Amino acid sequence: MWLKNFFFGLVLWVLGIYIYFFRVGSLPFVQLYSWDALVMQQHILNESANENNTASMFEEYQDIFQKFHSLYELLSVAYYDQTRLDPFAMLENALKGFVNALDDPYTVYLTTEENKIFDEGMQWSQNFEGIGAVVTKRDEWIMVETVLKWSPAFHAWIMPLDIIIKIDEVMTDNLTLSEWVSLIRGEKGTSVILTIMRMQDWWASLLEIEVMRDTIDVPSVEWELLTVDGKNIFHLTVSIFGDDTMRVFQRVLREIDPAQVDSVILDLRWNWWWYLPIAVDFASYFLPRNEVITTAKYSIFDDEIFRSRGHRWFQWKEIVILVDGMSASASEIIAASLRERGNGTIIWTRTFGKWSIQSLQEKHDWSSLKFTIWNRYTPSWKNINEAGVEPSITVELDRELWREQWEDTQLNAAIDYLLWNPLETDE
Repeated sequence: MWLKNFFFGLVLWVLGIYIYFFRVGSLPFVQLYSWDALVMQQHILNESANENNTASMFEEYQDIFQKFHSLYELLSVAYYDQTRLDPFAMLENALKGFVNALDDPYTVYLTTEENKIFDEGMQWSQNFEGIGAVVTKRDEWIMVETVLKWSPAFHAWIMPLDIIIKIDEVMTDNLTLSEWVSLIRGEKGTSVILTIMRMQDWWASLLEIEVMRDTIDVPSVEWELLTVDGKNIFHLTVSIFGDDTMRVFQRVLREIDPAQVDSVILDLRWNWWWYLPIAVDFASYFLPRNEVITTAKYSIFDDEIFRSRGHRWFQWKEIVILVDGMSASASEIIAASLRERGNGTIIWTRTFGKWSIQSLQEKHDWSSLKFTIWNRYTPSWKNINEAGVEPSITVELDRELWREQWEDTQLNAAIDYLLWNPLETDE
């Protein structure tokens, strides 16, 4: 027992010393890198501007760590089942609660195991059998981060931010992510029943959804050239802005002649998130050079403006952008910029409204912090976080026709719009 208490006290002492120097001390001789250096620099500036608060702040930290220590001392003496005391696991959970107190669903502390599972999930192009959902641990439950378009989870209408309460008959509140993965993955053709909690406005609904497992092999870019009433319409679907999106897109461009294209339907429905630089590069094929695509506002950096590189392929073409309530992040950047600075018309419902960007910092033990680092603004300086991008024209998807006949009422509406509302240009 004394050895366990000694190690717990040592951990708290080291953590307290780290916090002291990280938040209070200047440590001009320490060379840090990446986020550590930037955060250190910002806190030094903050402390220099608030020297009077330094002493009281340090006292508060001391009180908090002393409380940790006294709580553990009490438990180590009086708790009825001493075999359940694991100071390191308890501190890991304390870190989770510390981060979760921000009440930001996109900011989360991941343990070493959770970070490994999350990283594997982000490698979405790998071929495996499952349902096609990327998840993280949120409080004691499993939260869906994103759903891959055309995957089994997509066809079952599983949505990002859904909380998975139960897998078949197994409650998820005590599952690790690796245990979750072992339950959710399985052979193609087998099914799993998920009980999920979905927040809708100010109320929550509990749903039971059966998902049929399949091989996950989702193309990031798909296209077809539609000829309707003598007009050539380039229908381009982008499911995700991932590592291979631009490579696949450029291969598509080698197969078409932009001079033969009259208009473009850019389908970004259910395109949830991914990499900002790829979204900026992609939007550059539709916008003139130097047009603003988005502006980033940070807490510790100057504002950053992302501009079109002017690839010039489709900047004079009329464009209809198809979005839905699951279009978020990178797809929202593109939709908003094409409408405000290009020839874009947005059809269907408003987008999800995820206009924050996260960074992932891994620690020495391969645990990580995924945290919100900045917020984005449209070219006209609109902040649409949570509100989403409002459509120019609202068209609902007929889900019954979609399920039974694969009839896409929104795509049909986009085609009709382009036929009856031709763009007049000086091209």
